[in-house]
Amino acid sequence: MFQQREPIVLADLLEHKAAFLKFEQTSLLDIKQIWKQAGEVDHDAAYLTQKKLPYDHHDPLYMKMVHRYRNCGRRPAVFCSGIDIGNQHQFLSKQLNIRNRKVSVWVDFFAWLSNMIGAYQIEPHFVELWRQWPLVYFYLSEPAQQQQFIDNYNEKEVKAYNEYFADKIQARSFAEMVTADNLNNFEQQVRKSLIAKLQEAGTELQTMNLEDDLEASD
Repeated sequence: MFQQREPIVLADLLEHKAAFLKFEQTSLLDIKQIWKQAGEVDHDAAYLTQKKLPYDHHDPLYMKMVHRYRNCGRRPAVFCSGIDIGNQHQFLSKQLNIRNRKVSVWVDFFAWLSNMIGAYQIEPHFVELWRQWPLVYFYLSEPAQQQQFIDNYNEKEVKAYNEYFADKIQARSFAEMVTADNLNNFEQQVRKSLIAKLQEAGTELQTMNLEDDLEASD
């Protein structure tokens, strides 16, 4: 069922600043420990961090997650936004232990901050920091800059999301209403057709009965 997304509030992100900064430090070994199962090959940090990490379709899940984490620049918010909801819950419960229903939206905001804005929106001396450590960059920014990012996200993502699904629900309701009306019209047409046929059949029957009566009188 569609639920409207709530706008991001700066105070919430500031309240959990320590947790998010720790979250940003998620390592390849952390990824391994979350998904590695007993009996699977155990690669050490030197292997996982080598420049060209070998990939095999038969790799265990934890190795596939390691590859995914490397491919997104080892940015946990971006990584989290790209995996299915079951793995998201597993990842967040281990790396961002915040008991709040809004946590996934906050992570989505940081993923947006990492990927959906351009370097031209970042102070030149902070560009490299933003590229490698977007959450650190956010918390080092001035409050006015933080609020501007949040306002942009709420306008471009939250508001647009809510309007999109509200329009879809309205369109679906209208379609269902039109379908119901069409069905009612069809039923009425069938009913009228049946009544007309019955009336026609009744007239023919009355005519046949009259002819029988005339023949009998002769």
